[in-house]
Amino acid sequence: MGLDSVEILMDVEDAFGITIPVQAVEKIVTLADLYETVWHLVNSKLTHACISSTFFYRIRASLLQEFNHSKNDITLTSRMDSLIPRKDRRRVYQYWQESLKLELPKLVLPPSIKKSLFFANRILFGGGLVLSVLLFWRYEFSAWIFLLPVLGIGSIRLLEKLLDPWRVVFNEESLQLFIQQVLLLNYAGFVATEGITRLEMIKIINAIIVKITGIRLDELQSHQRIGHDLGID
Repeated sequence: MGLDSVEILMDVEDAFGITIPVQAVEKIVTLADLYETVWHLVNSKLTHACISSTFFYRIRASLLQEFNHSKNDITLTSRMDSLIPRKDRRRVYQYWQESLKLELPKLVLPPSIKKSLFFANRILFGGGLVLSVLLFWRYEFSAWIFLLPVLGIGSIRLLEKLLDPWRVVFNEESLQLFIQQVLLLNYAGFVATEGITRLEMIKIINAIIVKITGIRLDELQSHQRIGHDLGID
């Protein structure tokens, strides 16, 4: 079993709060085998309401109350950045976390700031390291001079913390992708309180596979062999 397969199994176990026995792992050949193994271990009763649908209606109700949207404006394909104005995102996020009692996907910095931080990190660490080596060997500075690149990294971490108020960008483009990530982050809690459907379980497993391997969601079929057909090592 390769690294990707191990990572997939570990993420599946974390998402559902289960442990897959080694004997069961050895019998998993196809995606259908993986689905059946997880479904057996979860051993939860079916619910009449799909969890993702329930969460969608909660989010929609909140958006309708907070902003001047119509129900037709809020669909699974709606773009997250069109649903919540940038200036309101952190406030709405905090409200959702407190009222829904859920862990949400993290907001991120705008691309321009992320790019600037990336180059600043390289300059401060790389430049600090080069300067430390030069001062140590040519000018016989103390070995303490090698703390310079460490201080550079520390400065970037402090700057990232100071930039927290600017984290207002969604990683997920659509409401559907956002809901999938919320389910992935909170699935163990959903299972304990609301039960699950087999369809929901399959969606989460597929989302984990897509995240780790980069395989497109529409390429996943239950009859496919995980190693041979999907090329997952």
